Amino acid sequence: MKFINNLSVKASWTLVLVTFTCLVLAIGGLGLFANQFGRDAFTSMHQRDMAQVRELNSAYTQLLRARVQMNRAAE
Repeated sequence: MKFINNLSVKASWTLVLVTFTCLVLAIGGLGLFANQFGRDAFTSMHQRDMAQVRELNSAYTQLLRARVQMNRAAE
């Protein structure tokens, strides 16, 4: 603490600016990492869920075709 009290005004402001610059860079890097991690998570979720949606859509289409065939057969 005595070291900080003995600094000149210029040196203390330089120390503050360097500290805040490092803090901004660290938060920016963390944000970029989180953005990339989130993008990868959404991509994998999209690929997995779209395969399931396609399968459900195919099953629903086959069900509707079966209903139409049953209605035609009942006539």
